[in-house]
Amino acid sequence: MNFKDMQKYMGLYFWCPPANGAGDAFNEDIKVKVEVEDVRSQFGRVDCLIRPIEGRGQRWVGASTLTNLSEHMNELPA
Repeated sequence: MNFKDMQKYMGLYFWCPPANGAGDAFNEDIKVKVEVEDVRSQFGRVDCLIRPIEGRGQRWVGASTLTNLSEHMNELPA
């Protein structure tokens, strides 16, 4: 993965944490606004290091669990 490929993942996103039970792969009811700080490619999978906008901590997650923030701007509370 080159720098240009990595750049398309950087920025603000919503992250849906994995569900705790059977059924859906991701818990769509919970969305956390995060910033991608780093990107890596391992075994054909793209992972992103995310940090919450409010709160603390960081975590490596699959890029498929991130939703583009600009697509959901209308869902944010006023």
